[in-house]
Amino acid sequence: MEGSIVPIVAKKADELSKPLGSAVAGTLADAWHAILGDKVVAWRLKNAAKVSEKLEKEVAERGLTLKTAALPESYAYRWFEKASEEDEPELQALFAKLLANAASGNEAALQRQNIDLVSRLTPDAASLLSQVASKYRDARERLAHHKYPTRDISAEIYFADGDIEEQHEVATAILLSLGILRSSIELVDRSTMFSMSWKSSVSQPRSSIKDTAKLEEYIVLTVLGANLIEALYPSEQSDQ
Repeated sequence: MEGSIVPIVAKKADELSKPLGSAVAGTLADAWHAILGDKVVAWRLKNAAKVSEKLEKEVAERGLTLKTAALPESYAYRWFEKASEEDEPELQALFAKLLANAASGNEAALQRQNIDLVSRLTPDAASLLSQVASKYRDARERLAHHKYPTRDISAEIYFADGDIEEQHEVATAILLSLGILRSSIELVDRSTMFSMSWKSSVSQPRSSIKDTAKLEEYIVLTVLGANLIEALYPSEQSDQ
């Protein structure tokens, strides 16, 4: 099928199987390649095959029409470099989503920084990102029907630092270090907040701040994070 990554894999595999550079025989590079070279190539091709399977499943389930010929060559190579180094099923699935969306014309998915961001996630961080994405879409839907929309949606989605579950602490730190989330100190008027799941909230401005106001630290979704969410979980999938 046109959306298959097999041609990309075959072309790239030919390059991966070549000796490392033009090093003179007997150098450390040659010795290292002789020991691990073929194993690394086989491992990366196995990973690529797994991602290809997930890509075909993604395409079939969503009924997508892929136009891989429209993908910039630099994007395809960059994607393959990172995807073929990933052996975690959860992250292979994200690479499949990213390529499927990019080949379907998703502008966010075509931005190369999202390839790098996905490559630096762990399975736990990916799981947390999926939860954040769900909250993000829910809040977008709520604010879309609000009579008086407030600030940019990226700055409106947050949850209290103290509400982070223990098992998500490392995952949260990873998303913070990548710039997907950021820490923010907010002056919050509790009387103006409506609750969403995971104790995340959207604040609404008022003419005066009463004695219910207090400074609290929040973890906030950044513009970069919102862009990654659109690349992986576009709005068209919100009902799936």
